[in-house]
Amino acid sequence: MTLLAPVAIILVAENLGHIKAIGAMTGKSLDKYIGRAFIGDGIATVVSGFAGGTGVTTYAENIGVMAVTKSTRRSCS
Repeated sequence: MTLLAPVAIILVAENLGHIKAIGAMTGKSLDKYIGRAFIGDGIATVVSGFAGGTGVTTYAENIGVMAVTKSTRRSCS
């Protein structure tokens, strides 16, 4: 348990950072969706655990692609 607890804290911090980054790219506050994002990641991690997988999280690479292609500005306008 002591080995896994830091991983959970890191995943929460990473998820929060990703939500803030997307909010900055779109120019909209996504703070009201933070709870949903945490719950979604938690459920996905539980499902992954039941299937023998590891904890899941969002990927910064995808957010980088969104920034480069500016796809968030078109879809959120």
